[in-house]
Amino acid sequence: MHTTNCNVGIYMRRSLDEIPTDQDPDSYCRWLYGKKYRTNNSTHNRHFYIDICDRAEIIKCPKMLMLMRDCSTGKIDLVFAESVMRVAPNMMTMFYWLYFLLHLDHEIEIEIDGALNTRASTEHRQGIIRAVNSTVHSDYLKYGKWEKGVLSAIRALDLHPAI
Repeated sequence: MHTTNCNVGIYMRRSLDEIPTDQDPDSYCRWLYGKKYRTNNSTHNRHFYIDICDRAEIIKCPKMLMLMRDCSTGKIDLVFAESVMRVAPNMMTMFYWLYFLLHLDHEIEIEIDGALNTRASTEHRQGIIRAVNSTVHSDYLKYGKWEKGVLSAIRALDLHPAI
């Protein structure tokens, strides 16, 4: 996938106490992204998904749900997140999240700063998919329950115009 013309979903999660009191949370997170990732300026179509909450559970993070919805409808081609801890509360949920995104009809690339990059090479991407598949298939019923909860939460979103 050529990333200069793709739609990038940038996910950030912060608790309110991590944002300076004199800053708008959305503006602060966009500034933080720009400051931290200046070299990632090759992509023009950026969509920010910023959850301001202390909750790590994906179904309790509305912007994460919007990101997942937008990935599933083909609006996002590349997901960028700054850390595994900001995406999921534990590794099993992280595997579920990856499985969900990597098995959509629309191919999604995923980059988690310093931890995972499906764009590194085809072989690397296939290795990630094999590891995710193996983990999820070891107890697919639990994944199915998780996915059902996520899809229910996505359907419950207020479907006013998307970001």
